Amino acid sequence: TLGLLLSILVIIVCQTTMSKTQFETDGWRIPFLLSIVLVVFSIVVRRKLQESPLFQEMKREGKSSTSPWRDSFADKSNLKLVVIALLGATMGQGVVWYTGQFYSLYFLQTEMKVDKIQANIIVSVALVLATPFFIFFGSWSDRVGRKKIMLAGFACAAILFFPVFSTMFHVGDYTHKPADSTTLKQDWKESTLKEDDAKLGVKKNTRIREKIEILSFQDGTTATKSTKAVVATPQIQSTSLSDKKLSGSEAATVVALVFLLVVLVTMVYGPIAAFLVELFPTKIRYSSMSLPYHIGNGVFGGLVPLIGATAVAFSHNPLSGLIYPVTIAALCFIIGLWLPDKRNVKLRDQEPSAEPS
Repeated sequence: TLGLLLSILVIIVCQTTMSKTQFETDGWRIPFLLSIVLVVFSIVVRRKLQESPLFQEMKREGKSSTSPWRDSFADKSNLKLVVIALLGATMGQGVVWYTGQFYSLYFLQTEMKVDKIQANIIVSVALVLATPFFIFFGSWSDRVGRKKIMLAGFACAAILFFPVFSTMFHVGDYTHKPADSTTLKQDWKESTLKEDDAKLGVKKNTRIREKIEILSFQDGTTATKSTKAVVATPQIQSTSLSDKKLSGSEAATVVALVFLLVVLVTMVYGPIAAFLVELFPTKIRYSSMSLPYHIGNGVFGGLVPLIGATAVAFSHNPLSGLIYPVTIAALCFIIGLWLPDKRNVKLRDQEPSAEPS
């Protein structure tokens, strides 16, 4: 989350110090180039890391595994834990994390058409406010168990995703406002479509006339209104609003909603590392937990933006992209009921004799 916050802050600086054309042409490359610094930093940190005391003690006693992949995935009982960890924990954790942090930003900028700088600021504020809850839920899981908190997070996500995103969309829906607005600027231009336009129902290379209006509403919000019409058949036209700048109260409401989404992220993410560590024996722990963790995040979580955008494109319903994360969160809650919770319990006979502190 702090990494996402840092990236958003870098993007905000680039967007505010460049024109829109400069940023879209070359400016977007700067954040990627700056990541070179993080690569160097991560290499230095990684070279100085030491193994855990439990693992070091196990190696001294000669109990380490000579074939961790075979011991992890050829053993049926351990393989069962790997599969349940994926389908009952990390799959949902990855999806809830991507939806709450990445898809919420995508939704603001793409579906709600909120000004990109303002959308980045909204998500940044929500991230700052919600980040301490990682520590809160991680600490709470030490007392009540990892499983309970994670399952509660999955259930809340499955229940709340639709109403939260629906409320966000309603806050940014200005289709009812043009009657109360003032036109600050108006401009006409003709151009050729670079790609098919589903709203107009015409193919690319069609000549269109586009009317651009900068609107100011009585509550202090602004938006760009675009009305496109086919030159040959002016009766075919579509109107849309973009670059919306929410009023103070609207922005505060959206911050609160994104904050709630990130809190759901902290519920499933805060306890997950300790949960996976406690689930598997020390000698094959890294191999056993790496597969469900990275598939859960990289595959199931990573597909959230792609599946969401595809669903919206086919259905033309801005909320249809939530079907996937809601389904995964619900499935993860059901499957997670079979997960063992080994908090404060000595982990099988492969562990060293000393109790962990």
